[in-house]
Amino acid sequence: MDVILMDVIHIGSTCAEAKVPPQILDEGSSSSKVSVRENGNVALTCRADGLPKPSTMWRREDGDPIRVSPSRDEAEVKGETLNLTRVGRGAMGAYLCIASNSVPPSVSKRISLEVEFPPTIHVPNQLVGSPRGGQVTLECYTEAYPDSINYWVKDNFTLSRNDKYVTNVTHVQGNKYKKYMYLVIRDVEPSDFISYQCVAKNSLGGTEGNIRLNEIEMPSTKKPQIRITDFERRRQKEKEKEGEKQEAEKPWKSHVSDETHVEAGYVDLGREEFTAYPPSIHDARQEDPGKSSPQFTASSRSSPQFQLLSHKYWGLGNGMRQVARVASYTTGNCLGKQKQHE
Repeated sequence: MDVILMDVIHIGSTCAEAKVPPQILDEGSSSSKVSVRENGNVALTCRADGLPKPSTMWRREDGDPIRVSPSRDEAEVKGETLNLTRVGRGAMGAYLCIASNSVPPSVSKRISLEVEFPPTIHVPNQLVGSPRGGQVTLECYTEAYPDSINYWVKDNFTLSRNDKYVTNVTHVQGNKYKKYMYLVIRDVEPSDFISYQCVAKNSLGGTEGNIRLNEIEMPSTKKPQIRITDFERRRQKEKEKEGEKQEAEKPWKSHVSDETHVEAGYVDLGREEFTAYPPSIHDARQEDPGKSSPQFTASSRSSPQFQLLSHKYWGLGNGMRQVARVASYTTGNCLGKQKQHE
């Protein structure tokens, strides 16, 4: 025990006692590091002496409130002893015991409180997706004290850093018991679409978090096939008929000679020429446009007037020919080919 010597000064018939600044005694005070299990109780003690008797108070070094109990926070606590009940991991940190009297300077002692607990893990995303050939990062946050060892597991094998995998563990800034760990998977392939575990262990226990990596199907580069519905087919046929009707209104004229009159028939248009066919081959031309056309006789003289009512394309020989139906026309040689004029 420290002994404080006080000088007594005699002034005339009076006697005055000297003042002594405060000091913190090691005996009876808590050590500079105190440990407690989470949810336990702990008392921090700080004994001080001086003349006059010093007063003592407690503060947190980081300026945060002191969690005296789960339902009570204090900015500072007076007295030589600081009692904390049901201590949580958030109470971990440094505490200052400050002693002062009317004699400067004030003195303080720093006591570090360590709250011990087994590891816990938080997984931000338990389902992660990636396309084949891509790169993906899996993440976990752990809390533990004493400090934990952290690693990644795939299919019961511990993953190490290499060209395929990048692993890393760092402390969260300003926190003694929180860690951030991540796993980078490069060049993702089908065998990588599986579950992964982030693991944390210390002397009080261990735990793991599970993350599932799923495949993301990329959009196909092939052009989609257009499916034509029955309604669209009907609309297409209606448009074709409308087009045929408009074509029928266009006049077709040709200068021909001599005495052939056909009440109804076909004109076979190839390039810039046409050939007249009699109406007797109407059905045969529809079923088999390659059949030859018979001749027919002349009956009158008249100027030719042609009007196109409908047309189709037929394959005649090695080329394509357009077959046009006419309502009436007058022509010379029924098999003779004539120039076509609009």
